[in-house]
Amino acid sequence: CLRRAIVMILPSPSIMGYGLSSQVDQSQGTRSAHIKQRRLDGAKGLPSLNVLLTSYGWHNVHTHGDPSLATALLALGAPGVRVLTPADPTRTAAVLDEALDSVDRVNLIITGKHNRTLHPEDSLDEERSRGLAVWSHLSDHDEPDLTIVTAGDIPAAVAAEAVGRIRDRHRCRVRVVNLLDLTVLGAPSTWPRGLKGCEVEHYLGSHASVLFLTLGHPAAVWGLLAGRLRRPVDVIGWQEPAGPMPQRDLSRTMGMDVPGVERAADLLLASREVVR
Repeated sequence: CLRRAIVMILPSPSIMGYGLSSQVDQSQGTRSAHIKQRRLDGAKGLPSLNVLLTSYGWHNVHTHGDPSLATALLALGAPGVRVLTPADPTRTAAVLDEALDSVDRVNLIITGKHNRTLHPEDSLDEERSRGLAVWSHLSDHDEPDLTIVTAGDIPAAVAAEAVGRIRDRHRCRVRVVNLLDLTVLGAPSTWPRGLKGCEVEHYLGSHASVLFLTLGHPAAVWGLLAGRLRRPVDVIGWQEPAGPMPQRDLSRTMGMDVPGVERAADLLLASREVVR
């Protein structure tokens, strides 16, 4: 049977011939109309609006867009919105398959075109059904001292490389949790997939410090969390750079590399000791 879906693929602003603000404004107008229509009485079963964002500033800050589109979508606080951040091509394929079959949703899928890193698939079913899962191959079995939460392909790859060094350096227990849907971080009263209190402890640990690595703005994560985590927390994500720079320099400047993650972990673990 034919799938009912509306798909928008957003290339880089320079290719489209207009600035990022125009890109965001035009897309926001489309999705706002879609969300408004969904809220009308009797307007059920509408095809989902699926936005595939493959060109983002982490690869080329001069010609590619920043994460404003994801931040604007999350700010709407609309229950039908999902911001999906697959960590590898296998997860991207799974997310696309689900999004194209869905109705009454706005799905923003953020996935790079250059990622070839593959991660184990044993947690994929849980990621699809719940929006996140513990990556056991990178995690200690006991209660963690530090939980690293990744959202996106670059964060997942950096965390996979950094976690062993952090564990050896601090002799601590580390857990890695991969987010497939950013909205699980929000309050369940607003977001259908939002984590309940018992689930927060199940995934993040009872008392562990938490380090979030995201392709988006840190403010978007802080907004979803809304102060509900009563523990040391930090977020590494997109910051507007002073000017164009190579991807490696960009990642280093924003702390989205192994040394940057190690520094953030150092501070969080030190804070945890002070709290004790």
